Amino acid sequence: MPVRKIPRNHIHVTGQVPGTGKSAPAEFESLLERDFLLLLRFDRSVDKFDVQPIAIPLSSPRRTYTPDVLIHWKPRNGRIPKPHLVEVKPKFILERDESELAPKFAAATALCHKRGWVFRVVAEDQIQTPRLENCKFLRDYQRRAFAGNDIHRALAAVRELKAAATIDRAIARLASDATDEDRLALYPLFWHLIAVGGLQVNLGVALSVRTHLRPPRSDDGV
Repeated sequence: MPVRKIPRNHIHVTGQVPGTGKSAPAEFESLLERDFLLLLRFDRSVDKFDVQPIAIPLSSPRRTYTPDVLIHWKPRNGRIPKPHLVEVKPKFILERDESELAPKFAAATALCHKRGWVFRVVAEDQIQTPRLENCKFLRDYQRRAFAGNDIHRALAAVRELKAAATIDRAIARLASDATDEDRLALYPLFWHLIAVGGLQVNLGVALSVRTHLRPPRSDDGV
């Protein structure tokens, strides 16, 4: 449960990112926070995340600092990485308000040291990337529904193609005698499988029909 309720206002863009897996719907109070939460939704190495997770006491009386999100990771190579406590801020605010933010960040760093967490500050250069554009494109396909037989056939085509598997080659194998219209109708199926983790891709580069596909592995992150 968030320790702080994000107020609605006319200065900052606020809203909610739908929940997924173990993570409840998450509120945000800036477009940059929204985009960061979207990246977390598509990161297969994330187990769950909580927004506004903890109020950290400051030296000034009755003052606290609440970082934006706490990320818990899935086990990797038999070990669970340390949770990350994250503050999301634009670079210009980090520079403009450096003296005001410094004691808050110091308190968060000290708390994370005690709890075995990692404190991070994330700015737009780590968020506004090709990965984000891919996630924005794929989010509309996450909740689409497809027949189980069609999903099975698509995954089988990818496995048969092995290292040569791309979206266009898999569709050509599935519908070699089909019309162009029927082949076009298969593209949303592959975007859906990528969006839900049924197929793995490199989200760090722009998606296309020539994007290489691979079946998921239990320790894969994207």
